[in-house]
Amino acid sequence: MYQIDGSTAATSKPASTALGTVGYFTDGNPATGVPATIVPAEFFNSVMLELMNAITGAGLPLSKSTTNQLYTAIQTIAQGGGANYALDTGTANTYAATYAPTIAAPGDGMVRAFKVKTANTGASTFALDGSATTYPIYGLAGSALQGGEMPANGIAVIRFNSTLVGWVLYHCSKGALQVPPAIASQHAVQFGQVAAIAGTARNLAALLTAQGTTATWTADELLIKTALGGLSFLFNGVSVPVNLSVSGIGGVVGTTPAASGFAAIYAATGPSVSLKAFATDATATKAQEVYTGTLPPGYTASQLIGIAPISATVGQFAPFAQTDRRVDWAGGNVLTGSTFVGGPTARTSTSIPLNARFVGGFNQIGNSAASAMSQTLASTGINNMGGQYCTYNIAAGTSIAIPFRVAVTAPQTIYQQTTNSAGTPGFTISVNSFDF
Repeated sequence: MYQIDGSTAATSKPASTALGTVGYFTDGNPATGVPATIVPAEFFNSVMLELMNAITGAGLPLSKSTTNQLYTAIQTIAQGGGANYALDTGTANTYAATYAPTIAAPGDGMVRAFKVKTANTGASTFALDGSATTYPIYGLAGSALQGGEMPANGIAVIRFNSTLVGWVLYHCSKGALQVPPAIASQHAVQFGQVAAIAGTARNLAALLTAQGTTATWTADELLIKTALGGLSFLFNGVSVPVNLSVSGIGGVVGTTPAASGFAAIYAATGPSVSLKAFATDATATKAQEVYTGTLPPGYTASQLIGIAPISATVGQFAPFAQTDRRVDWAGGNVLTGSTFVGGPTARTSTSIPLNARFVGGFNQIGNSAASAMSQTLASTGINNMGGQYCTYNIAAGTSIAIPFRVAVTAPQTIYQQTTNSAGTPGFTISVNSFDF
């Protein structure tokens, strides 16, 4: 393509004339007196410049000897996508971009791409070519965006859907992708469709052989959630220490664990922080599976991974061993005395942590005289349901103890029933392990 260069060509573009009655070319008809269309230079200049501008607009230099430049220009423009791409000039959640050429309103199926200036934090809108009219941006599931789908500097590709009366985000580099619920085996699933139980762990463990400020929890795998039913994070090779002498992540968050009480140990994470752990008091209040207090900055997900005993000194763990969700420690007595109890009686003790679901220890009976004795420990006061019996003919001045493990159905409480035939009895219930 080239610009006319004959010796009679004008050196500058002639002025345009006013638009006349539009029509079509005709060869004319001498028989009926219809004249042929006279093609003015202005028309040829218009066609020439339209073609030239298309070619040079695609970045190609005009070449007099090349006759496929318009075709090459169309390919170049289509492949480059420049007409559909622009920089975002809006703000977070309120996006805007102006393209060349501009249009008055979007049409069904129209595609636009833009480089995101500010990440979205929730539902978002888009304004096209400086229009005051904004339309919502939906995900592929047809729902409003939730946040994180369009990170800063990502390239967002959207398509207008007249049925939704809004734009649909097809993808954005580095951003999360919304999908509809999976209904077949090869479909992508939504996060809520992934079966994940809070607190799921493989080989969760901790061991402290002597009283100290620091203990470390390990696991082969650990699942952490933002809430029950919320987003999940899976970690492997977990090793997270907790130091009771410091505050914040890695130490104590919230209430300091009470002396001779218990600490709740939480693992915590977030989108831009590494997995850590912290302790908070679990003596006066039962710890929830997901931490309900205020997490340290940057942390959005947490999981209860331990209930650890505290020594008589604040800021010191008592020695303990944790295997999965069982904790063994020195423990304490729920009851010791000679009172005879005929029916099931609730025995509540702070030696049983509020988070205990099962408790174990030893069930001991003794007597000053020879006696037929029994002590039954159970999870409820209903007919010794789930009861574990210690029944013996005790020789004078002796005692016997057997291990027990019962469920805890009421906070810090197990149920006791005893019998005795002679002498002064002695009954002891001591706990040294629990499951949380």
